[in-house]
Amino acid sequence: MFLFNKNIRIIYSLLIYLIPYSIVFGNFYADLNISLIGLLFIILLIINKDYTILKNKFSLIFILFYLSILISSFTSNNILLSLESSLFYFRYYFYALAIYYGLKYNLFKKKYLLYNFIVIISILLLDGFYQYFSGFNVLNYKWDGDRLSSLFGKEKILGSFLSRIMPFIIALIFIQKQNKILVFISIILFIASDVLIVLSGDRTGAFYLFVSCLIIILLIK
Repeated sequence: MFLFNKNIRIIYSLLIYLIPYSIVFGNFYADLNISLIGLLFIILLIINKDYTILKNKFSLIFILFYLSILISSFTSNNILLSLESSLFYFRYYFYALAIYYGLKYNLFKKKYLLYNFIVIISILLLDGFYQYFSGFNVLNYKWDGDRLSSLFGKEKILGSFLSRIMPFIIALIFIQKQNKILVFISIILFIASDVLIVLSGDRTGAFYLFVSCLIIILLIK
């Protein structure tokens, strides 16, 4: 049982580190990663017989929210179509608790997760700038002059992705011990992301960028 528990923890931590890559690879891989992490979390709870993490306000709020979207789906004009997005929404509940569980019991290292995010962001930034100046990215996806896509292909969400992920990366950097190299890297990545988001033409991304900059300026020491 101990060996099984240990193997589950190892697989769980590996899936956590693969989060940034699964997002870029596409919705299927991101949803698969979310589902597997949630499933492993449930298995760990059963093995360790520790269900206290389920007893919190977040669980109550999520259950009420989940019931509300289910009721909304059953009262919609197209029930089956509406249920496609709402029926399995509970996986995000277990996913969120799985991340919290991993942080609480040190099942994964925050710095390794940070390193993986830095790697994938660096790749996207280099590829995004290359696509902007050459008209094509490394996978030969053409830029139509509208919005940059980089490795996302037909999904032109590069600016939106960067604007949402960069604040998270900066948060991971600043909760580490004082590391001047990481702080310097965060500044370079943030500036490069700012420029690329503007060049990408993503208005939503630009808005999130403005909000993120404002919050960082107000909160950072």
